[in-house]
Amino acid sequence: RKAGYPVRIKRADFMARYNILGKSVEEIFKTGGIQGLEAQLGTVRVFLKSEAYIKLEENKKRALLTHAKTVQAFATAWSEFAVVKARQREANKAVIEKYRKHVLALLEFQRKETEERHALQEKFMRIKTELKEKNEENLKEMVKEWRRQQVERLREEYERKQRDEAARIERQRLERIKREAQEKVEEERRKQREELADLERMAREARRGEQG
Repeated sequence: RKAGYPVRIKRADFMARYNILGKSVEEIFKTGGIQGLEAQLGTVRVFLKSEAYIKLEENKKRALLTHAKTVQAFATAWSEFAVVKARQREANKAVIEKYRKHVLALLEFQRKETEERHALQEKFMRIKTELKEKNEENLKEMVKEWRRQQVERLREEYERKQRDEAARIERQRLERIKREAQEKVEEERRKQREELADLERMAREARRGEQG
């Protein structure tokens, strides 16, 4: 279960189940010895850790046993009183029958609680085993994801280096082209200057020839 609270009970069901320990969820927590993060109260459900659930069950069992002993003592007193007061016992037969049924119901409830406690212990051990297996599986998934991320990071780094290298080669090519173009321009200018110098020289020679 998420957040480490395997036992989740609707608030109304929780109050119905543990009202013998208090009139509110907070009072039940206090009576049951629940502290800190052993339990959390939501808007709809009550979230319990396994140890908190066991505490509540044990405290409820003790409370029920106390009530049962009280009822049993009361029933015994009634029984002894009935021997002395036969007529009054007859008059109160309906009351005695009511309490007798109540005692039987409590004893039956106690038996069911014992069975539920054993079932809870088995469930707790099963949940513990499942959580252990799940944690191992999650660890494997985490290692697998980490490896995948490492491979992805190395691939991206390789691709980045490839792009950087390609960009560097392209810059060198463009610089070479630019340099060659500048050299051609300089060469053309040099040739033009030489041709212009030849033309000027030829013009001077022509003028001297005309003067001679």
